[in-house]
Amino acid sequence: MDNGNFELGRNVRFGQNTVMTGHVIIGEDTSIWHNVILRGDVEPITIGKRCNIRDNTVLHGQLNRFAVKIGDDVSVGHSCIIHGCELADQSFVGMGAIVMNGAYIGKRVLVAAGSLVPQGARFDEPNTLVMGRPGKVIRTLRDNEIDMILNTPAGYMEYARKWLPAQEQ
Repeated sequence: MDNGNFELGRNVRFGQNTVMTGHVIIGEDTSIWHNVILRGDVEPITIGKRCNIRDNTVLHGQLNRFAVKIGDDVSVGHSCIIHGCELADQSFVGMGAIVMNGAYIGKRVLVAAGSLVPQGARFDEPNTLVMGRPGKVIRTLRDNEIDMILNTPAGYMEYARKWLPAQEQ
């Protein structure tokens, strides 16, 4: 993690084998789990407060076109590809999902595990479930799914406090 311009908020925690290059900004109380790759080498990566980016996920942009922007209280599941897109506050990307260049995932939108959000797709309507390849809105979220989106960031910070060292400033 010594090859770039990093701006880290208070209490950012990293798992083993995290790779960061280029320009990466991470907000406070965020956890970046094992084997995550944050390639801010061609465009910046901005991750908000209280996010959790889980094991084996890759974040990368496209030169001069698409940066990665992640809002506050966002959860990104294991083994995702987040490429040149925007994830709004309180969004949730399930395990193994791919979100492509220029895509937008809105507030309290849940992208189901294994889904593919194609380049330029927009999902603005809050409280919706996006599923499939290509991803499309399937239905309105249930109360327990909204609760999961809202409660997961705090739960993951508790895990991080137990298992991941705090980054020294």
